[in-house]
Amino acid sequence: MEGKTCGKLALDLSEQRFPYLFRGKEKRITGIEVFVAVDAQAAKTHNTHTLDLNLVRSPRTEPECASPDGASLKGTEWQGLLKYAPAPGNEISGDLGRWTITAQHDGKPLDPKALSDILLLCRYNVT
Repeated sequence: MEGKTCGKLALDLSEQRFPYLFRGKEKRITGIEVFVAVDAQAAKTHNTHTLDLNLVRSPRTEPECASPDGASLKGTEWQGLLKYAPAPGNEISGDLGRWTITAQHDGKPLDPKALSDILLLCRYNVT
């Protein structure tokens, strides 16, 4: 994402967020998809062409709004929602822990009131 300011959402994908049945076993994230519900008043201006999302495993420092290689998510419309997933060949994988979504609308900060809901679908392996 271009620009210096963006909306940021920290995600705690730690051990406690996964089923108790798998507690204590090694888990590795193999894929993540983000579904976004846009508020009705913002639907005409907030779409997959104007809303940019990035997803990165959070470093100890604050993530930049700029997209590291492979972090930018490709948006499509799906069942009245905006569905964001990595482009083919840029699949997301990593360890449990902190992840961050950054968002911009037309290269500017995203108004949080423009989104009514965000759903994260996380795929993982257990060994």
